[in-house]
Amino acid sequence: MRNVFLLMMLLVHACCLAQAVSYSYDAAGNRVRREMVVGSSPNMRPSQGGASPLTNQPVGNYFTDQLSDDYKLKLTPQSDGTVRIEATCKTGSPKGSYGIYNANGVRLLSGNIKEGLTIVSLAGHPTGVYILIVNIDGNKTSWKVTKL
Repeated sequence: MRNVFLLMMLLVHACCLAQAVSYSYDAAGNRVRREMVVGSSPNMRPSQGGASPLTNQPVGNYFTDQLSDDYKLKLTPQSDGTVRIEATCKTGSPKGSYGIYNANGVRLLSGNIKEGLTIVSLAGHPTGVYILIVNIDGNKTSWKVTKL
């Protein structure tokens, strides 16, 4: 019986490693953390997917975040160590910024969100964990990005 339990735990762990994004929730059920994996991995091919409007779970390898009624964000991790950020606004062009921070809170990259597509490259930075913060007209979202 113990061997069956250990085998089940190993399989659950292996399935979790195959995911490109993960979410964490607090006791009240609010999403408190999102994590995205960027880098060379067989699971990180350019995708045809999206996110389910009911669960915001990934369908493929890009992820959407509804910042407000007007603003929508689409994040696509790429195998070359970049993250594509597409911001859309119902009432005009989105105005905002992004920042990449290391685990110590030091800002490594920053820039403005452009209408259409903004590409953030982690290619010149070592493997590790980073925080991507996107701010569009005061609406903030943050992602934990793991570079492989």
